[in-house]
Amino acid sequence: MFRLVKIHVAILCLVLDTYRKHRITLNLKKCIFCIPYKIFLDHVFCKQGLKVYIAKIVVIINLEAPKNVKQLDATLGHMRYYRKFIKAYVQITVPMERLLKKDATFCGDEDC
Repeated sequence: MFRLVKIHVAILCLVLDTYRKHRITLNLKKCIFCIPYKIFLDHVFCKQGLKVYIAKIVVIINLEAPKNVKQLDATLGHMRYYRKFIKAYVQITVPMERLLKKDATFCGDEDC
């Protein structure tokens, strides 16, 4: 473990030296080092890899059922961004994707 920290610090020194060499300044208030995870662009970067920020999952779970094709397309758009994190994404969304076809009949709240 200590070896990894040493390597990390050595690489960090190289990066900071490169910044100094090219006269790139950093805002120290925005520089955070040696943390177990980082949230960036709604993704969590951690030791286990890339994960989705839980707040975004809650948003998708709480989306209202679409009542028309436009809302369905928007809902699928929200989900499409996170498809690599959703298990069996294709099996879940295929029936909804079929409703986007030109000749498909979409039944929102009204009876069909």
